[in-house]
This record gives sequence, structure tokens and C-alpha cells, in this order.
Amino acid sequence: MDQNRVVISLHGIRTRGVWQKDLVPELAKDGFIPYVLDYGYFNVFQLMRSSSLDKQVNWLTGQYDRIRAETGCKRPSVIAHSFGTLQVARMLEMHRHVVFDKIILAASIVRCDFPWAQMLSESRAKWVVNDYGGKDIWPRFAGWAVPNAGNSGSVGFLSKHRALRQVEHPHHGHSDYFSLGNFRYNWIPTLLLQKRKIVDDLHGLIGMLSKDLGVDRKQLRCFVFAEDPDTECLKVVPGLQVGEINEAETRMAISMDAIGIEAAPTIAFKQMREVRQNRQDLVELGDSLGSGSPFNRNVAWSISVPLPYGTDTSRAIGVLIVDALISVPEVADADLSEAEEDKAESTTETVVEQEAHESRGVGVESGDGVDQLPQSGYEDLASFSLANELLEMDNVSEVVLRLGISLCRARNESRESQL
Repeated sequence: MDQNRVVISLHGIRTRGVWQKDLVPELAKDGFIPYVLDYGYFNVFQLMRSSSLDKQVNWLTGQYDRIRAETGCKRPSVIAHSFGTLQVARMLEMHRHVVFDKIILAASIVRCDFPWAQMLSESRAKWVVNDYGGKDIWPRFAGWAVPNAGNSGSVGFLSKHRALRQVEHPHHGHSDYFSLGNFRYNWIPTLLLQKRKIVDDLHGLIGMLSKDLGVDRKQLRCFVFAEDPDTECLKVVPGLQVGEINEAETRMAISMDAIGIEAAPTIAFKQMREVRQNRQDLVELGDSLGSGSPFNRNVAWSISVPLPYGTDTSRAIGVLIVDALISVPEVADADLSEAEEDKAESTTETVVEQEAHESRGVGVESGDGVDQLPQSGYEDLASFSLANELLEMDNVSEVVLRLGISLCRARNESRESQL
């Protein structure tokens, strides 16, 4: 059985997990095998006893082993809510044989310093999503009252890793994640796409661009748009982004009927051609959209590249956006575990980055602690003479082709499962 096709769901306390039953048909439509785990009604006082947690973790481990034996699936995925998230995290710590493909946490009560970077580097999971809410008070209570718990469902995790996707929902309470829209447009696409491989490709692309353009990689960004058939808009695929991208940008939706400067991604999608925007174009775009727009006015240039529909280069499955920030605040170095993993699993990217640092240095340090876009790189890209040549290079073309094939495969699998 395909290791990506078994999905375990686990509810929280004071509930029997009605949302799990709503999720089952949505998973089935996309060809997943859902396993709904129900450990019964669990109250707050039970939650405060460490012996109760140990008992539940032993039960969950038994269920995990049973599911793997029944299906032959070596890496199931799991979606867990509230107390279920704590069980999953504790099981990972206690039992080294436990591994997952994707882990989706909602309203997590796992402690904020849980070592996700280490878990991901050791391949205990391939991709982790943490959906946390700004109005969720229960993780804060759990962090104070429950052994081994924390408030990651309110403020997120401290750990950083390219395969750890933290999504803040400022207005969400403890049980606001269970809409059909969230299932269809966030959780199921996460389960379908091999996002870890795609993100590695995007990091590799950023490394190549940094080297060839002489631009600090921290100032380069890329993200992927795909068509939403329900709204007929291009939307950012959750998790498929690299760089300093804010939450407002990740929620952008571009109409397929858009015209003018703002239609660059749509034009790339419809006409299967690269669309480039220099600083002047982007200033005009920002002025036309107004102050309430998610458009980032700190962008120096932008390129929209169509992603071919698999090997069919006559139509698009999505659009890859590559752009550069004029300035970006300093960021802390990545976790050591992530750097070690990059060396082991993304050798090409690491070598490219090292070469870029050795041959050109990284950016220009300004007096206010902000890296400014190197003037030479900006001049080249404003005219797009260098960008034109770069996008025709074989290594970049291969990355674009792989991205398109990955999106196409996920789209086709989804449609075939509904026939």
C-alpha cells in the first residue's frame, strides 16, 4: 500500500471527535484510507495525571502497530487535536520505531520546546504542520496544569525547520479548525503533495539564484500558486514557499480574470510564458492596490514562471513566483540539526550556498542592521537581462519541471479517486 494513503485521526478531551467523522468522506474522496481512533470521553482531571497520559500513549502505540500490520503501511500520516497532539508527541519520544509521513496538529498542547527539528532530521516524520490559534486559551491552561504539556497551540513551537510549517490563525479558538474548507484546502493538499521534496527543490533553486546573481539568499523568495477550481483563482499552495513571506501574502487569491499589472501570475498561467516585473512596475502595482492589499512593497523585482502540466508544456498546472526583497531584517542561524540534514540530504544546495558566500560574500550591511539588496544585482535584474539567461539554464528548468509534475500528480490522483 502507498505509504501516503493511510491517515490516522485522533480527537481531544471532553469529546468523541465528531470532526473525525466529517473528515472521513473528504479523505475517502481523495483516495486515503482513514482510521478514526476514539479513546472515549476523557475529562480534565484525568488529563492532569501523568499516569493517564502514559496509559493513553501505550494504547495509541498499540493502535499504531495494529494499523501498520493490517495495511502494510510503513509511514501513516496523522491528524491530531488537543490532547491527541500530546499523545502523538509523547509516543514519538517514547518509541523510536514510530514514524510518520505527515503530522498535522490542531490546537496543540505539546510543549513549545519539543524537538521537532531533531525528529525531522532523524526522519521520524517527513512534514509537520502546526495550526495554532490566537484566541485559544486551553493550551495556555494545559502548559500550566498538565505534565509534559505546553501552549504551542497558542503561540507555536520554538523549533525551526524547513519541514515544520507553523500556521497562525489569529481569530481561532480551540475547535475552529474543523470546517470543510480547512479540510479541503489545507489539510488534504498537505497530505497529497510530497511537500518536503518540493521545498527541497525550492531551497536548491534559491541557492542557485543566490550564487548566479550575487544576491544574499535571505533576500530571495519563491512560492507556488495553483488554480483553485472552486473559486477560479490562483492561490498560494500552503507550505510551498521559501523566504520572508508574511501570512497576508500566503492568503492571496488572484482572479483568473485579473488585468493590468496585478495579473502577472494569471498571464503566466494562461499564456505559458514568463512575466517579469521590475521595481517601477511593482511600485505602480502597490499604489493601485492601496494600503489594505497583501502586496509586499519591499519587493525589488518579481518573475512569474508557469509550471507545466506534467510533461505537457502547452498548459500550466501552477505558477512559480521568484522575487527579491530590497531589504530584510537579520535572522538567526538555522538549527544545527537542520544544517546537518541539509548536508546529508541536500548536498547540491549546501555546496551552492558555500560557493556563493566564498565568491561574492552576502549582501551589504547597513547601519541599521538591515541587509540591503546589492546594487549590482538590482541593476541587472531591473533590466532582466541576467534573469532571462538564468531562467533558460537547465538546472532551473529541471526544478520547474519537477514542481509541475508533482502538482500534476497530486491533482490527477485527487480526480481519479473521485471517479
